[in-house]
Amino acid sequence: MTATLLIVVTPLFSFAIASNVPSVDLTNATSRLRFAADDSLVFLHNYGLHVLLGGRNAVFNVSITPLTVVFKYEWPTSDEDLLECTKKTTSLVSEISYVFYPRKTFAGDGLAPHAPDVVAPFLFSGRHLYTANAPDYSSTDLLLMRKDPLKVGTSDMLRTSRGETQTDGTQFVKLIENKHEVLAFFSEPSSENEDCGLRRVARIGRVCRDDTGGSGKHHHEWTSFVKSPLDCAIEGKDQDTLHFNQLASVAAGMQLIYGAFRSQLAGLGSSAICAYSRATVSQRMASAFRNRKMACSKANDTYEHTYIRNNPLIPTKLSTSPLFVHYGKDRFSEILVQEDVVGE
Repeated sequence: MTATLLIVVTPLFSFAIASNVPSVDLTNATSRLRFAADDSLVFLHNYGLHVLLGGRNAVFNVSITPLTVVFKYEWPTSDEDLLECTKKTTSLVSEISYVFYPRKTFAGDGLAPHAPDVVAPFLFSGRHLYTANAPDYSSTDLLLMRKDPLKVGTSDMLRTSRGETQTDGTQFVKLIENKHEVLAFFSEPSSENEDCGLRRVARIGRVCRDDTGGSGKHHHEWTSFVKSPLDCAIEGKDQDTLHFNQLASVAAGMQLIYGAFRSQLAGLGSSAICAYSRATVSQRMASAFRNRKMACSKANDTYEHTYIRNNPLIPTKLSTSPLFVHYGKDRFSEILVQEDVVGE
């Protein structure tokens, strides 16, 4: 089985270094689509040779080959809804039918972003909506949360704890389902013990889908949240290791998860694609808990939960070398995967 990678690139300047990693030059080989600056596009769904992109009051159906907008589904916000929204301190979430017309509106604190320029990835799994978002207007902390959107109130909501150890300063990129887990890909400020000079580092976090929360005052918090450094780097024998530590995009395959990374070094116009085994990710996350025989390991008592809350970072990296590296005037910004492609 082979996989085809669709990579969307954005302009940068040119720079080249020697490497034994296969490289590609996409400077003159990519097509581009242009959208309005206020569309605030987000990737919604990939189905075969088409993708759905969400914009302001619209969804774009985009063909990959050729790269073109097939159709734009629009639903302008009514004056009545705008007036109602300005009176409230909550955001609104629209339940969209299969023809993309809003059918139901409900309070969306913690579910919908409070501003159109906020990147808040989401995932539906079972009856729950998982999202990485600020819990309310007064907060700037992005938390990893889960809620049944059809239930009123926040009594059933689970989230990461507030504070520096779990998701402080986090920029979320993608949420992916992985059997009994939900994986969160993000970047955050590097810790004191990590490589010198790295301003931000890539991470992968996970929670269990069957997590029911802690006890006492922590009953709204995950008992299964842990995170691990995500490394995509070229190990140099006679030179320093080249890290691609800026995570730009993530795409899920059947057995592998692909990440598009950039180098943060000034003047270095390079990007890379790395792949990580789903099974290896699960094993690494389970290693943080005492009971590793569960379908999805989590804290079993208050003592273990307290320790995991205060020490969620697994020190061992999930590390791999790039599948290929791109040097040129562009850098990777999005990646999609189409598997079961038959080569000639």
